[in-house]
Amino acid sequence: RHGDGSHVPSDLTPEECQELENIRRRKQELLADIQGVMLLTSESLPSCMHR
Repeated sequence: RHGDGSHVPSDLTPEECQELENIRRRKQELLADIQGVMLLTSESLPSCMHR
């Protein structure tokens, strides 16, 4: 298994390759969203705790 997730099985159809690419792109978008939420949470929690 490749750590970067770029390995593509050789028996996929072009449609399956496209779908895999879409899934990987969406995964990166979700990871970025999660990081943003975590950053906002870490910034807002200290102010909530000092009320």
